[in-house]
Amino acid sequence: SSTISIDGRALYYTSRRPWENGESNNFRDPLLNNFSEDIYQSNLDPFLEWNSPNRMSMCKPEFNEATVSVSIDERRVYTYNDKSGMGDIYFSELLDGKFGPVVPVDVKEVNTLNRWETHYMVSPDGNRRFFVSDKESGNGKRDIYFSENIDGTWTNPENMGNINTEWDEDSPFMGLDNNILYFSSNGPQSMGEFDIFMTVRDENGMWGEAVNLGYPVNSVGVDIFYTHT
Repeated sequence: SSTISIDGRALYYTSRRPWENGESNNFRDPLLNNFSEDIYQSNLDPFLEWNSPNRMSMCKPEFNEATVSVSIDERRVYTYNDKSGMGDIYFSELLDGKFGPVVPVDVKEVNTLNRWETHYMVSPDGNRRFFVSDKESGNGKRDIYFSENIDGTWTNPENMGNINTEWDEDSPFMGLDNNILYFSSNGPQSMGEFDIFMTVRDENGMWGEAVNLGYPVNSVGVDIFYTHT
């Protein structure tokens, strides 16, 4: 679940690796013996080399914190966190040079009791929100939902309809154009497991048919968590 900043200078990603001082050793997954997930960040130096990654300050050894998306100004990091049980969307804010504790996203219908929310992002212009949930009102398993800021008021989240299948859709991403949405699906149009698709929003605000990006972007394996600079 790597995500790169718009300027291409910072990379955020998830890793299961032991903490250096052994703090995470007692919190391994009891079934698979994995360490908990944490978020790491690396910067590109002037010589175009990636610096050694740092574990971000909001991470706790006893919880899974995974990268979801990063705001365009990199002052807010959205995370997947399983502290509530099923898994919800949280965020951490940059304050006084340090990212604070993660708190739940306070957006209507995003985090729901006993359902699984896996992904969330805000468009670069700040006017659209996308999130993923397996709520019962969906078309199948995990679906993408959408809300929009119109004259200062957010619309109620709605299912994106035609791009969602009876299978799983996940990892929505929107670049600076603010009109093309990339996402992944393991539905019948995929080459293998998850494939990356795109849909374009027209001048009437309608989302077009989902288009598979094809080979070589997609493969017979899992292709998911697409972002670009």
